Amino acid sequence: MIKLLLVDNNKESCQILEQGLKEQGYDVITAQQEEQGLKLANTESPNLIFLNMTQEVPRVNSWRMVNVLKRSQKGQSIPVVAIVDHNLNGQLLEKAGFNTYVRMPVSFRHLLLRINVLLNRMLIAQPS
Repeated sequence: MIKLLLVDNNKESCQILEQGLKEQGYDVITAQQEEQGLKLANTESPNLIFLNMTQEVPRVNSWRMVNVLKRSQKGQSIPVVAIVDHNLNGQLLEKAGFNTYVRMPVSFRHLLLRINVLLNRMLIAQPS
């Protein structure tokens, strides 16, 4: 089963995404804080990580999380998707280590497409 990690300190938006993704058959784990997200990334080995980078979230912690994750042996191979508002530059996010991003408000259909694209890239990249 595909395991997704959602890191979002907005409990309501996290629960909405979690429920929708579980209904699609994904195993979803959540973290309210970036530190907890880092621990879960190391212990749970998710296939994808979603990190909320909207204005409601302390962005400094989010930038730090992706930096630490991408420098770790285990974390560097896990795709990280930023959930952003209109104020963040996509190229800046990619340079910081994010694999892709989705803008708020998140279209659930668009989110599922991003998940499928990233999972397919992972399958292609794996040695036979």
